[in-house]
Amino acid sequence: MSDTDELEVRLAAEEFTDAEFEKYHLFSQTDEQVIRRLMVAGPVLLRGPRGSGKSAYMLEAHLRIKNGEQTAISAYISLRYFPLLAATADEYLAVLVPYVSDLIRKEVKDRGLTCPAQFETVKSIADLKEALSVLGSDQQRRIVLMFDDVAHIGRETSLAGFFDFFRTISSSVVSCKATIYPGVTKFGARFDFYSDATIVEAQRDERSSDFSGFFKDLLERYHSNLLGKAETRLLPMLPMLLGRAVLGNVRTFNALCGRLSTYPLISVQVVGEGLKWLASDYLYPALDELQTKLGGYAPMLAIAEKIIPIILEDCGKRRVNTMIVHREHIQRIGKVFEILEYTGFVAKREASRSLSKSASGRGPRYAIGLGPLFEKIPGGTLSYELIATLLRITVANEELVEYSPTSELQKFTCPEPEDELELGILSLPVARLVVSPNMPYGLTQLMIEALADAHLSTVQDVVKVSVDDLKQLPLIGGSKARRIRNAVEQAIWM
Repeated sequence: MSDTDELEVRLAAEEFTDAEFEKYHLFSQTDEQVIRRLMVAGPVLLRGPRGSGKSAYMLEAHLRIKNGEQTAISAYISLRYFPLLAATADEYLAVLVPYVSDLIRKEVKDRGLTCPAQFETVKSIADLKEALSVLGSDQQRRIVLMFDDVAHIGRETSLAGFFDFFRTISSSVVSCKATIYPGVTKFGARFDFYSDATIVEAQRDERSSDFSGFFKDLLERYHSNLLGKAETRLLPMLPMLLGRAVLGNVRTFNALCGRLSTYPLISVQVVGEGLKWLASDYLYPALDELQTKLGGYAPMLAIAEKIIPIILEDCGKRRVNTMIVHREHIQRIGKVFEILEYTGFVAKREASRSLSKSASGRGPRYAIGLGPLFEKIPGGTLSYELIATLLRITVANEELVEYSPTSELQKFTCPEPEDELELGILSLPVARLVVSPNMPYGLTQLMIEALADAHLSTVQDVVKVSVDDLKQLPLIGGSKARRIRNAVEQAIWM
C-alpha cells in the first residue's frame, strides 16, 4: 500500500502509532502557534470543521509534553470509541468518569511515575478531581488533559454533561483541552463559551506566510506524482491553488489530489475538472449525508442548503472568493453559517470588517471554497487569468460581495435545535457505508455481504458488535473487522 493509500484509509490521527504519526504528519510555523496553545496552562476549546487537523494538533501537543516536558503530565483521551452513542447526562458521566480515570492512570504508569491510590476508586467527578489534585501535588507537575472527538453531533444532553465535567475539573493544576465543531455543539446552561475556555481556531488561512509552503510540502511528501505531471506554468501556483480550493482543509486536499492523480497530465483544464468534482461529488454529497447526522441541528441544515446557492451565485457572477455578512444576519442565523463552515463551503477569516455600502455597519468576512464557486462562474472554463483572480487575497471592499441588513439574507430565520438524542444515521442500512469519494475508508461489497449474512443490516446493528466478535464472522479477519468498525464510527461522527 502506498503512502497516499494509507493516508486515505486512516483518516483519524489517533489510528497511527507514535512513530507513524511523526512520519505522516507535517506542521507549519502557523500550526506551531496552535500546538503551543494546547501545551500551556488554561482550558482551551479547539474549534474547526471535519478534516481540519484537530486530532493531529492535539496528539502532537500531547507527544511533545510526553517526550520532552518535565513540568507537566499529559493524557490524550479520544472519545471516538466511547461506548455510549445516546444517553442522558448522568448515564454518560457514570461511564465517562471511570473511563477517563483509567486512561490517566495508564498514562502515568507508562511514564514510569507513581499513580496515587485515589485513582483506583474513582466513581464521581469529585473523586476524579481529588485524584488529579493529589497527582499534581505528588509529582509537582501540572496536568494537561486532551479530550478529542467530544463534539459528537446530535448528543446535546450528553455534551452538556461533558462540558459541565470539563468546567468542574479544570483548575490551576489541571488544564483541560477539547475539540469541537463549529455550529453543532451544545454546551449546556452552566458552561459559558466565552469565559470558561479560550477558543482556538483549527483552520489554515491562505493569508498566512507559510500557507503555500505547507501545501507544497504535502504535495512533495504524499502526492509528488502530481508535481511531476503538472504543466510548467501551473507548477509554482499549484500548492496555493489546491490549498485555497479546499479552504486549507487537509482531508479535502488529499481527496482532491487523489482525484487529480487519475489524470496523465495536470493541466489548467484538468484542475478545473477537479474543482467541479470537488463540488458535485464531494462537498454536496457530504452536505446531503449530514441530514442523518445532525440530530437536533437538522432543521438548520435546510436553511443552509437554501443560503449557499445564493452566496455562490452572487460571488460567481462577481468572480470573487470572499464576502462580508452584516452582523445582524449573523446574530439571527449565525448557527447556519457555522454549519456551512463545518461542511467546508465557507471559512471565517475575519471576525469583524466594515461594509462599504452606505456605511451599513460591520460583520465577519468569509472565504468561499473554490470548488462550488467555480461551478457558478459564467463560462465554466478555468484559465490562468481566472486562477489569478480566484487566488487574490487582499481585495478592496467595493470588490467583495456584501450582505447588508436589507439583502436577500434578511428573509431567513434560524430554527432552534430540536431536543433529539438518536441520530438518523443509526437506522440506515449498512450498505450505505460502501466505499465512496466521501468515505474512502468505507466498506467493500464483500464486507457488506458478510454483515448481511450475519443479520447485521443497519448501522446500529454493527455499532453493538465488538471488533472481537466481528473477527469471528466468515470472511472477516482482524484487519477487516477494524476497518468495519472505523467505517461505522467515521460515518456517525464525520
